Amino acid sequence: IEAERKLCSDFMEPKRAKWLKRLKLYNNQARDESKVGDPLLFTVFQTVFAALYDDRLAVEFEGNDEGDTDTAENLTDLAAHDYRIMQKDEADYEWDWDACFFGRGLLLLNEFDRSEGVMAPVSEVIDPVMWLRDPRATSVNGDQRGRGAMRFGGREISLAKWEMEAIPGYKNLDKLKKAKEYDSVAEEAKQARRDAQGTGNTQTQEDALTENYEYGLLEWFTTVEGKKKIITTANGGKLVVREQEIKGDRWPILDRPLFPIAHDWDGVSIPDLIEDKQRARAKMINLGLDAAIADLHPMYLYNKKKIRNKRDLDFAFNKMVGVSGDTNNAVTPMNK
Repeated sequence: IEAERKLCSDFMEPKRAKWLKRLKLYNNQARDESKVGDPLLFTVFQTVFAALYDDRLAVEFEGNDEGDTDTAENLTDLAAHDYRIMQKDEADYEWDWDACFFGRGLLLLNEFDRSEGVMAPVSEVIDPVMWLRDPRATSVNGDQRGRGAMRFGGREISLAKWEMEAIPGYKNLDKLKKAKEYDSVAEEAKQARRDAQGTGNTQTQEDALTENYEYGLLEWFTTVEGKKKIITTANGGKLVVREQEIKGDRWPILDRPLFPIAHDWDGVSIPDLIEDKQRARAKMINLGLDAAIADLHPMYLYNKKKIRNKRDLDFAFNKMVGVSGDTNNAVTPMNK
């Protein structure tokens, strides 16, 4: 796992750094306070996103034969129930958002909640910034033969001890230590988002928590002896706290690309197309403002023999400035 994690982390580092910068550009709060930002990326992104996203169930079952009507209605009701319980409208929002911004969105479907009144799948949108993927993968599960599927991949997650105790399969929890996973990708991403939103770093206070302290874990998808497994480690990768074997030959992750390119994972995202235009427009706007200010407050050449005190040139309404001698040619605008 450590060898695979290191390979994936080094591979994703340049892409992750670019994504985190783009999040600041999209949010537009981390700019220089003396400058004006341009919302082109936000505007184009929201226009495309609004056309793709729908917060209503779009599925309705129909029977093949006349006697299938009741079954079709029951399936439609079941789908509506699952849609509501799974909070699918929110999951679709984040899933579509990731696809638009990062080029590909990932949805984890690995659990089924069988508790009373629920009985529905549990979906979770994976943060692409924290996802460490196989450099050779072109999609999560590849083509019909599985070619191009990821051999391994994973992410950092954070859970409190009581949260792990509530999830079946976790073990060795008495051996947990307050140790972060490696050079934490999660902390880097969290800090970048804090910077983009203009909030402070509270990591020191987080480390002082006890009952609700969140342990840094590595959730890794890999193949061991021909079997697909999800292995979760803690204590900087030195302790296995969960090991789950995947039934079947496909990873329980659904990927959704926006503008896919053949034989390529990333495809094309909206920021790929818009980032340079927004930066150029922002530069032109600020240059225009600088030019307007320069016209309002130009530079001057003045005759020191006639104007003895330079402070006399400071602006004030109805101000009288005395000069020695003729007032002609006492002050001349400086040509640029």
